[in-house]
Amino acid sequence: MLVESVVLSSGQTIDVISNTDRPHRAGVILLHGSGTSERLSLRALGVALADQRIAAVIPDWYPSAKEDSLDPVLDFADEVFGHFQLDPRLTTILGYSAGGRVALSLTLDEPSRFSRCVAIASSSFDLSAVEPAGLEDRDLRVLLVHGDSDVVRPASVSESLCDQLRSCGAASQVVVIENGTHSNVVCATFEPSLQLSNPAAELTLPMHQSVAAITKFVLG
Repeated sequence: MLVESVVLSSGQTIDVISNTDRPHRAGVILLHGSGTSERLSLRALGVALADQRIAAVIPDWYPSAKEDSLDPVLDFADEVFGHFQLDPRLTTILGYSAGGRVALSLTLDEPSRFSRCVAIASSSFDLSAVEPAGLEDRDLRVLLVHGDSDVVRPASVSESLCDQLRSCGAASQVVVIENGTHSNVVCATFEPSLQLSNPAAELTLPMHQSVAAITKFVLG
């Protein structure tokens, strides 16, 4: 496994996690939440996905900073996945917590770029602007992953969002992870004293379940 950190001209740092032993089958862009851990919190998830032959691009991005843009990140990800000779139609945008809302927004706003989206422990998302059955012609697939023990945001948020997406014509499914918390569903451990999440040194059962669900969706 290879983890490379690249600094873009925009100043954003991106981790590229790749499998050096076997060719990749798909690519995924991982967007972190709004906490202090930034891309580090998703590194263990990226490594676990790369082990399944899914190349991972994890950028720093700041949802509260207007001057920052995801455009350079998306363009760089296109270059990385092109280098690995991956079909762009198999690129998945994945967002965690606040990043889940952004991943969904990008998927709806850029139909030519994304048709697959994973939102993990996502913030709520307003679909009121989407007409009923308005996504039926998009071939849009969305996976929502949530822990049943998430005290930050209950799993009912994802379950409600799944129903809304289906009513708009999207192929949406929700996977609730048993004993899943707000952090372990992305293979991270939360440290209350530091108020940040770090990548888990070893994957627990809920982490394995989350990785399995994401892998099945991305490669399916």
